Amino acid sequence: MHRVVRRTVRRVVTRQRLWNNNREPISNLYRLDPDKSIIAWTWLMHADYIRRYTAAMQDPAFEYLDFVRLRSERDIAEFLMRDQH
Repeated sequence: MHRVVRRTVRRVVTRQRLWNNNREPISNLYRLDPDKSIIAWTWLMHADYIRRYTAAMQDPAFEYLDFVRLRSERDIAEFLMRDQH
């Protein structure tokens, strides 16, 4: 959540241009409607995505896949560096 909030605040404050020349609306910081706010949508959907991906990781139909769970920025950096050696 902290990453979504931090990114959204940065985009609102800097008026960063997004896809199709859109900008993050300030209402994303306070709206509670998940259809209108990425912060609300993330809060609402996080647990569902954890359940779905956990189920997929345990499903024999997907045993041919290598799931990689990156839980921190350090995990991400290490993951990205592993193929550069």
